[in-house]
Amino acid sequence: LKINAKTNGSNHVLAGNVKPPIARKRVMYIGADVTHPSPEQTNIPSVVGVAASYDIEGFRYSCCYRLQGPKDEMIRDLQNIVAKQLRQFRQTNQQLPELIMYYSDGVS
Repeated sequence: LKINAKTNGSNHVLAGNVKPPIARKRVMYIGADVTHPSPEQTNIPSVVGVAASYDIEGFRYSCCYRLQGPKDEMIRDLQNIVAKQLRQFRQTNQQLPELIMYYSDGVS
């Protein structure tokens, strides 16, 4: 199953009658986080990771990453990352999402 998902296959699809109302729309799910080096490592960059769904079912996703200044919790290139993810969503579905659900654990 992991190989299928990592090669952009779909392992699961929710039946229409069990989908929550919000999932019945064209929704893009985005998850973002920043990871930092250990406190004593001051010259190593932080790593940004953003994953976003690009299919109507919300089970296929693409990922982007960026390096940025050490200990920087704000995702500095978020606008460009989301624009790239939206282009992929539109290319796959011939339309943009109606809603974007953004998940993050910080101040991004």
